[in-house]
Amino acid sequence: MEALITFGPVPILTFEEGLEWTIERIRTASVKPYIISLHGYPNAGKSTFGRRCRDKLFQDDHLSGAVVMCGDRNVNLIYRYACDFLFIEDMPGIITVQNYAQELFGNYPDQYFLMTRSLQQSDLPFEVSGFYHRIIVNPAATIKR
Repeated sequence: MEALITFGPVPILTFEEGLEWTIERIRTASVKPYIISLHGYPNAGKSTFGRRCRDKLFQDDHLSGAVVMCGDRNVNLIYRYACDFLFIEDMPGIITVQNYAQELFGNYPDQYFLMTRSLQQSDLPFEVSGFYHRIIVNPAATIKR
C-alpha cells in the first residue's frame, strides 16, 4: 500500500468543499474575469468541477463564465462567455496555463488548483508544493468511456 502524501500550507479540500470555496470566491472577486486553472491527470474531475461551478454561478447569480482546455483557440467564444470567470483545464504544471492566460487576458490565473483522485503518490505530479493554491481530492471521479 502506498503512503499518503501530506502537504504543508496548501489546503486540501473535498470536491464539494472546493465547489463551495470556488463559487464564493468568484462571487466576491473584484477582478473580472476571475481565472482558475484546474490541473490534474485525466479523469480527475477537472471538467466536472468547472462545469458544476459554471452552472451554479449562472443559475444563482447570473454570472457568465466558460470552461476551456488550455490552448483552446476558439477565442470568440471565450471572450463572449468568460465575462466573470474562466476555468482553464490542463495537465499538471503551470507554465503552459500561465502563457495561455497571459495571451488571452494579459494576466496569470488568480488561482491554481490541483485535482486528484487521491493523495497517493501515484495520483500526484512530482511538483506540488509551491505551485498550487488548493488541492481538491475527488475519489468519485470516473473514467470516461
